[in-house]
Amino acid sequence: MGGNWKGIFPAPICIFLIALALSLQLSAQQVITLRFIDYESGKPISHVSVGGYFWNGTPGKNQVTVSKVSAKSSKDGVIKLSVPMPTPDHLNVVSFDTAEPLSADLSVGQVLTGGITLTVHKDGGKTSKTLPPENPGQILVMTRKLSLGSKIAREFP
Repeated sequence: MGGNWKGIFPAPICIFLIALALSLQLSAQQVITLRFIDYESGKPISHVSVGGYFWNGTPGKNQVTVSKVSAKSSKDGVIKLSVPMPTPDHLNVVSFDTAEPLSADLSVGQVLTGGITLTVHKDGGKTSKTLPPENPGQILVMTRKLSLGSKIAREFP
């Protein structure tokens, strides 16, 4: 009985089990959702371009980029980012499409387990707090929509 696994598991069953294991691993892909909300009106902010990257290590010294991201928010103000496997330590996100530019380095673990709210202030500062546990995987960005006049002013200082 020692090494005769072929008699126990015929080739088609082995292939099926391997395919099943791979599909389960792929379906377990984690997703981080960014939601852009105007903190004055409470409405979603659409067409926000976001760039960034997932990374591991220590900022500045042993920082290793795992994956780069670039996306634009939907009409509902939502961007969904697939988290690389194995799960990286950090997510850095940047956007200049809102009235107050966004630049944040976030803990992927904290976002996936509890979610985060970022409020970007008029003076360029930002505060963050952990969301209630029912929002795992979500980054809620409270900011203001960029007006047409502000867009033009940024282009021609």
